[in-house]
Amino acid sequence: MSIYPHATEMSIAQWRELFAAPDPRISEAFADIYGDDASLHQERLALFRSVLEGAAQRLPADAPSTLIRVPGRINTMGLHSDGQYSFKNHVVFGREIVAVVQRRNDDIVFLSSPHDEYPDYAFTIAELLPPEVRGAEWIDILEAAEIEVGGWQNFLIGPILALQKHYPDRQLCGLNVFLDGDIPVAAGVSSSSALATLAGIATIYFNQLDIPWGEAIRVIGAGEWYSGSRGGPGDTGAQMLCRRGHILHIKYDIPFDPYEEHLLPFPEDWRIVLCNTLVISRKTVESLQSATSRGLAQAAGIVIMRENFPDVLNDVKCLAHISPEYMDVRLSDVYEMLKVLPERATMNDLPKLAPSRRDELDPIMRHWRVSLPDFPVRPVCMYMICEPARGSRNKPVIETRDEEELGKLMAAAHDGDRVVRWLDDEHSKPFDNRTSDEALDQMTRMADSDDAAEREAAQLYRQPGGFGCSCPELDLLVDICNSIDGVIGSRITGAGLGGCMFAYVHKDAVPEVLEQVNRRYYSPRDLPLAAWELFPTERGGPLVLDDR
Repeated sequence: MSIYPHATEMSIAQWRELFAAPDPRISEAFADIYGDDASLHQERLALFRSVLEGAAQRLPADAPSTLIRVPGRINTMGLHSDGQYSFKNHVVFGREIVAVVQRRNDDIVFLSSPHDEYPDYAFTIAELLPPEVRGAEWIDILEAAEIEVGGWQNFLIGPILALQKHYPDRQLCGLNVFLDGDIPVAAGVSSSSALATLAGIATIYFNQLDIPWGEAIRVIGAGEWYSGSRGGPGDTGAQMLCRRGHILHIKYDIPFDPYEEHLLPFPEDWRIVLCNTLVISRKTVESLQSATSRGLAQAAGIVIMRENFPDVLNDVKCLAHISPEYMDVRLSDVYEMLKVLPERATMNDLPKLAPSRRDELDPIMRHWRVSLPDFPVRPVCMYMICEPARGSRNKPVIETRDEEELGKLMAAAHDGDRVVRWLDDEHSKPFDNRTSDEALDQMTRMADSDDAAEREAAQLYRQPGGFGCSCPELDLLVDICNSIDGVIGSRITGAGLGGCMFAYVHKDAVPEVLEQVNRRYYSPRDLPLAAWELFPTERGGPLVLDDR
């Protein structure tokens, strides 16, 4: 059976009639998806009505149509760790992509939106992925494809083709899709992945594909590579698995098989305030090289550590598992292992640091080719060991509502990405996230101390590391939020270098937080207020109404 066995289908005109009043069935469905927030219901009604109005002008009027929605995603703890078999903590929220989707009788896919920068596009599934090539490796198919670089349609084409490859002997049906949405773009809350997830959900539903959840998430996530990214499936997993009123605490390997999930109830008197810096993380050569260097540092770092500690680390598959939780080692041993890593390195340095493991290192260096003069290694690896520890600790902290501990975890987490510390709203100083030998020696001593407070201070989840993907604007918004009574903690979310941060806030403190970030960040820069009060909403999928 398909993971999406049912959806409400009717003509666009019938849908518009239901939404006009709206029909009580719409109100009931919205309560299940968004909760009882009347203002959010009104916002969502406006978006659905707008999408239906646009679809009425672009798609066949009488064809059975389904509404599919996919929300934005916030990773609250466990950032930058999609390649690590460790716990992430996600919520989805009431900003989303909404689409009217129709099944076609051929294998043509027609994509449309109301925006000139996203022009109409059509393709034929069998032409882009002929039957004779469906048995090839997905990465080889991508490298051989003639892909229009930067095209918005690539985020939707890829998952459809990936699912077609997954079912090589069955020709998938075509689709008509009209979509729009209000997820902040290029802001670290998965607006691009929402397109990929939408395409995957629509393809699974209209073809009634019998595919397990984990397998579907893996295939759709790999499909997003068609856009040029090479990320993991975590965003799609969040958009397909999160539930209203909960934090999804989930651990998975890159294939998303197996995966382990827990739903943590979100306290009713908490809210999330999401703030967009309105700084767009541009994919410049420098920023792409910086991101590539972090991937190289992680992959090469674990090889260098294996070179020095083969008996202990030979079977360890990722940095997140270099911890007493997964290995028969003491905490102090972890800090001793980190000392073999250089603070910074060049490409030419790496072979000298793992001379007996060139068979492991050479493919890594070819995949993660970096032209920077040098790049951080130890701080990045330290972060990738410590952030997963925070991801795991998030579960008991949320379950016990330990607000003080949550604030400490978020402070350490953001410091792992921080680039400046703000002295006031106008002056800052660079933030030093290096991990010196002296600091590691101190952690080693404290980890073995007889003093319980010192042992606690030495825990991995207390150490920031140095991933360094924030920007001054993100750091300022975090520091502003942390100065306000009623804020539990705040940190970056998403890939960084711009985009969004978020804060956990007591519900009654939300107006003060919104007022202060507007007065202290947005107004002085002549920027519109781009901050929202949020509560976790329901995962994406087709809209299903009561049949009465």
